[in-house]
Amino acid sequence: MLMLKHNLKTLEIMFEHKHVSNLVSLIAPVNKSQSLFKWDNRFSWAYNGNITDSMKENVKKHGGKVDGVLRFSIQWNDNDDNHDDLDAHCYGPDNMRITYMNKKHHSSKGQLDVDIQNPNGVAVENITWGDLDKMPEGEYTFAVHCYRSTSRTKSGFTAEIEFDGQIHSFAYNKSLRQSEYIDVASVTYKKGQGFKLKELLKSSLSSNQVWDINTNQFHPVTVSMYSPNYWDEQQGIGHKHYFFMLDGCKNSDSPNGFFNEFLKEDFDKHKRVFEALGSKMSVQDSEDQLSGLGFSSTKRNSIICKVGGTFDRVLKVLI
Repeated sequence: MLMLKHNLKTLEIMFEHKHVSNLVSLIAPVNKSQSLFKWDNRFSWAYNGNITDSMKENVKKHGGKVDGVLRFSIQWNDNDDNHDDLDAHCYGPDNMRITYMNKKHHSSKGQLDVDIQNPNGVAVENITWGDLDKMPEGEYTFAVHCYRSTSRTKSGFTAEIEFDGQIHSFAYNKSLRQSEYIDVASVTYKKGQGFKLKELLKSSLSSNQVWDINTNQFHPVTVSMYSPNYWDEQQGIGHKHYFFMLDGCKNSDSPNGFFNEFLKEDFDKHKRVFEALGSKMSVQDSEDQLSGLGFSSTKRNSIICKVGGTFDRVLKVLI
């Protein structure tokens, strides 16, 4: 992460639409007790929708490839409130069509390698290409199709398109109707020029308020820190996260107090019990909560900062 020096006195971050899934809260213990966690303190954290890690990591957990030259991933049911059967689709040059019905495009080496039909927990699907030389030139359009809708659905989906080491994130915050298609983006590929992205998902990107802060506005940073598993110079205990707590940001959800991946290995044999406890045990609301934006070190992202001090400047910082 780029370090900002030069007698920095103020720091503000633009809360962009793509950062809605990066909203995070620091969870503090109420009672003093022995830590259940792998690290040497009793603090944890929870992202918006109770997600603990990146979409990329969730794809890997389901056996998907994330190291290709072009990747399209979707994720839903983050908070157990969307049991629809959503499908990732790609329509490309030379009559290319990659869906659950045509999982492989043999000449381009494109493949749908994760296909989830009955969501049980966080669900993902993934389409990827591993060989640039095999990909035909032209436009690749990525979409999400609702194959089966249920009455329990309350949320939409998030999506990622990755190429050239950059991840482009999208959020659709409404539930999908039966058989509805949502175009996310198109990527044009030309030999010698590479990839060029065109955003198509616009309907869910109007300015709105989430966790008491408005999107598309700068917000003062009150505290910046690593995630608790890297406090006090601890190293190698899970993935490192960078937190920027924002003034006025208040978690309006009911976050889990802990997640199984946080717990000491001694508790692995009881993971189903702890999973149930983590989802049922309430986290007490606090007016003094530390909430803001968090970024996993496993996922490349960017933020727009307004810094004040020796100089006043707006910077785009790669994380």
